[in-house]
Amino acid sequence: MSKVSFTQRLLLILILLAIFMVFRGFISDHTQQGGQYGSGKEVHSVQVDSGSHHRGRTFRTQRQLEDHYRRHGGELGYRSMDDYVSGANAVISRPGNMSSRQNDGDTQYLNPDTCEYVVVSRDQYIRTYFRPNRDCVRYFERQK
Repeated sequence: MSKVSFTQRLLLILILLAIFMVFRGFISDHTQQGGQYGSGKEVHSVQVDSGSHHRGRTFRTQRQLEDHYRRHGGELGYRSMDDYVSGANAVISRPGNMSSRQNDGDTQYLNPDTCEYVVVSRDQYIRTYFRPNRDCVRYFERQK
């Protein structure tokens, strides 16, 4: 029986952690593009990805969901719009994440461990979900 060195154990742990993070979509360097969203009519529950039905908050319109998923989903590691919306809802509902109400009445959420950032409109629709490419806590604090 051979001994496994501390360095080998640490390397194995780091590899497993990296695999987990890629699977969960935590590894990304993202730059927010474009402006604010919020025009149009919303639906609280939207049909996405060939028959799957997501519960929880979603984007105001299917078009906004598709646009945000196209721009941010791959960078966050998601392979479907449903997973992208589920990821945003996980950030919103995770205990311990940062949150604050913005001046316009929207609420922003940040997972400081993964730098995932979500804004929810005052009427409870997801406005955006992405990962800032700079210091995410500082980004969050500037958005108030």
